[in-house]
Amino acid sequence: MLIRLLCMIENGNYTVGDSYFLLSYVDKGFAYPVITTLVFLGVNIEGDSGLDEDLWFFQDAESYVKLGPYTGYIEEETTQQDVVPKCQGQVYDFPEKQLPHVLTHQELINDLSNDLEKRQRR
Repeated sequence: MLIRLLCMIENGNYTVGDSYFLLSYVDKGFAYPVITTLVFLGVNIEGDSGLDEDLWFFQDAESYVKLGPYTGYIEEETTQQDVVPKCQGQVYDFPEKQLPHVLTHQELINDLSNDLEKRQRR
């Protein structure tokens, strides 16, 4: 899937528990959009990542609603010493430079409308 670089949300405007969106396309002509709904969890929720930059965490909306917010990994004693997540679902972590891919409701609407207009002019 292709992810287009879109308008960036100002850092201070993310609200924990609010929904945001990833917009991707399955084709190069941007005719078939795929929208992933995410819920903002916070910054650096797993502690120090060891990177020189902060990580912004989001969770897929379905698992957020059904299982609650992801809060990090826990170590469970198993024969293989696996690290097991506290909840299931998809968790995304973005460094700040990748935040332009995360859209507000209005940005999503604007982008889809612009793509529709471009397709109609063809």
